[in-house]
Amino acid sequence: MHTKTALLALLGTLVFSIGLVRADDPVDGEITEDQDIIRTDDDDLTVTSSADAVVSFIFTEPADANTVKEIYGGKVVKYLIGFQNRGEKDFIVKHSETSFRYPMDFNYYLQNFTLGQYNRRVAPKEEVTLDYAFYAHESFAGRPLGLVVNLHYEDS
Repeated sequence: MHTKTALLALLGTLVFSIGLVRADDPVDGEITEDQDIIRTDDDDLTVTSSADAVVSFIFTEPADANTVKEIYGGKVVKYLIGFQNRGEKDFIVKHSETSFRYPMDFNYYLQNFTLGQYNRRVAPKEEVTLDYAFYAHESFAGRPLGLVVNLHYEDS
């Protein structure tokens, strides 16, 4: 009988305390509408590709990677990047970044590879071929992944 009374008293206290909980305290880092937001020039910067640059991509190892759309864990992967300048100004191909990404959210990196440094000047109406190789870790075998290759270049 005492336990039943104690249980009812505890439940009554919980019901009473729920009515007293309030969420009016300010949260650290919360922006309220009366604060001014200052825009900088960096907010307007966007990175785009050039209409004068044509980029192509082909796997050289494994040989069947272009047809089966798979690479194998625990093996070396090699590919070529073709860069064609169709414009009137020189381009400088700086480097490439290669990474495995989570297929549901390409902002999530699973494995990042070494930066491929090229620093190659491509004159107007010229084409260059760049190569890169990486080792796909065997722990990724059998898992669907996104392969991302970002090629960084600039016009001169």
